[in-house]
Amino acid sequence: GLVPSAVKIEKVILGKNKKASFRIYNNDSAIHTYKVISYIPKKSSARQDISITAGYEWIKKTRWVRPVKRKIKLKPGETKDIILNILIPKGSECSDEGWESIVLVKPDEGLEGFVRVLIEPSE
Repeated sequence: GLVPSAVKIEKVILGKNKKASFRIYNNDSAIHTYKVISYIPKKSSARQDISITAGYEWIKKTRWVRPVKRKIKLKPGETKDIILNILIPKGSECSDEGWESIVLVKPDEGLEGFVRVLIEPSE
């Protein structure tokens, strides 16, 4: 499981690194390895696999939101905080609220989950 399902990072200064986190937990009875990746839903697709939050736009590059660890191994019942590095380049412009990124968490078996990362600039 993933908690929370959306992480809001406010007052992000462009060109300056900021950290955020969410928690992953293994509620299964077996050990699982999870891949953690930054993801931008395909704009070219007529049907988007994940819809964007109103007032936000997708980040331009996945490197703007990077998980510190890309692979996590959890024992049954174990939890771990996933740290994200957020770095929006100077001069980047966004619509109303800010940018949105998706962080996918893919287990070695079972369904993948995701966390929305909502990034709001300081100005």
